[in-house]
Amino acid sequence: MYLQPMAIPVHVHLFVYIINSKYRITMAKAAFNKKRALLISILDWELRKKLVKCYMHVEKLSIT
Repeated sequence: MYLQPMAIPVHVHLFVYIINSKYRITMAKAAFNKKRALLISILDWELRKKLVKCYMHVEKLSIT
């Protein structure tokens, strides 16, 4: 006897998509806040400038 898989309703797929999107947004906010905390902490000014330049270089490479 062959059992056909049950069709998952569209609203369940939408719910999962929304949960995944919220999780990604939360993770991005956490990463941004960590970078922000690092840059506004009590670091040497020259070290902060180097970190910003490095971050900008990485972002430029990821865009292209």
